Amino acid sequence: KALAEAAILKLNDFPTGWTSKPSTPSSSNEATDRQMSACLHTSVPYLELSKTGPSADSPDFSDSNSNEASNGVTYTVSVSQARKQFAVVQSQSFPSCYESAINTLITSEIQHPSNPSDTLPQGASVGKTTFQPMSFPTIGDQSVAYRVTIPITYGGMSVDGQIDIVASQKGRAIALSEFTAFGTPFDSAMEVQLS
Repeated sequence: KALAEAAILKLNDFPTGWTSKPSTPSSSNEATDRQMSACLHTSVPYLELSKTGPSADSPDFSDSNSNEASNGVTYTVSVSQARKQFAVVQSQSFPSCYESAINTLITSEIQHPSNPSDTLPQGASVGKTTFQPMSFPTIGDQSVAYRVTIPITYGGMSVDGQIDIVASQKGRAIALSEFTAFGTPFDSAMEVQLS
């Protein structure tokens, strides 16, 4: 637990102007988890990959341009267990399974929001989300990176919301980082540095 807490992102890892707030707990969606598990033929929780041992989550960081970043680090029981879990996000079927599941989740949330105040503004629409592998240098023993692109249209304007996900494994540790941006992608050099 102490090692995980020491390894998560801190505000002093960011340039001047970034701020932090306590991390927002991720809400698990059982239907999405079931869909992913069936698609991947595994029982490993795909979104809770970093929650299978002593873990720590960083605060949520943001800047004045609405860029956001956060990460979590977990220590598994053994190196072999970490590799087994990491193999899930490296599998060839992971991108297509995730893309299908995230589109189902977004459609469900739009039609039946968890919070009644979380409805889209009148005239806004969300297009088909894509999930593609990204080119990224190796971090730790092994790593993989993906970009989630969510096309949003509102008031005659279109903008892409992008979430870059970087997963890495070193020894018993697994780190999962998320970098969010709207319009212009998150700075790739900064993603590498923070990862």
